[in-house]
Amino acid sequence: MKNIKIALFLLVILGVYSCETYKDPEVKYSPIYPLSGQWYIQVYDAVNDTLMSKSSYTLYTYNLASNTADSMWVYLSSDEAPCGAFRGKVTCKVADKTFGIANSANNLDLAKTLKVENGSVVLNGGKTVGGTVADSISFLLKVVNITTNPNTEKTFRIKGIRVSGWPEDIP
Repeated sequence: MKNIKIALFLLVILGVYSCETYKDPEVKYSPIYPLSGQWYIQVYDAVNDTLMSKSSYTLYTYNLASNTADSMWVYLSSDEAPCGAFRGKVTCKVADKTFGIANSANNLDLAKTLKVENGSVVLNGGKTVGGTVADSISFLLKVVNITTNPNTEKTFRIKGIRVSGWPEDIP
């Protein structure tokens, strides 16, 4: 009987000490958050706002190595997107959640330059295919091929939502 009381006492003590709670860790974001992230986007014709492909593509926005709050990279790796693959440096205003650039080299295709206009991120501004509320991104992308036709711009409207990480939200 004495052994049972000792075992019960030890279980109670163990239960009390195992319930110790800790504070949540402090999350440190990059200086350009909430502009930075991974996005599922679709590409539209900017003239008549029609969808150019039913496919979704993954766009990345992230900070520069200098880790400043006034510029970021915009990167689309898929050559299959109607606008082609691109990576360009843009200026941003984190407080306004806006970004753009008048002229940027396309680091993935040096024969092309990029213009990004009216870039914005809207917190809780979209819905995923699974119905989850997510941040949205949109911008005008103007691509100029400086070697073959430097006077002609192709203009695309990029629209999308932030990747949630939930499997049911993958388009």
